Amino acid sequence: MIKEEIIHGWTLQLPSEKLVALTNKNDMVGILYNENSFGDLQTLLLSVTEDSVDILSMPHFINKVKITLDKQIILVLSPFILESDQEQKSEHEAPLMIFD
Repeated sequence: MIKEEIIHGWTLQLPSEKLVALTNKNDMVGILYNENSFGDLQTLLLSVTEDSVDILSMPHFINKVKITLDKQIILVLSPFILESDQEQKSEHEAPLMIFD
């Protein structure tokens, strides 16, 4: 889990380094999946205040957003994203073997 401090004292917990969080001066937080999106750029968009978080848009790559009383925002990726990440890791780690 990658922890990132964001506005108003909230902490964002990102389950993957492929997620990127952006903030602006209007108390908005956008979380993007920094991977091939095939032209379908979806953003988890949050409106954050001192004492609340509103989810304005929920993309397909996010399964759950957990918000705790101690100002933690915890993201859970969708199962198909987790499977895809695991497949990519195993492709890079497994040696290539060719048999004749």
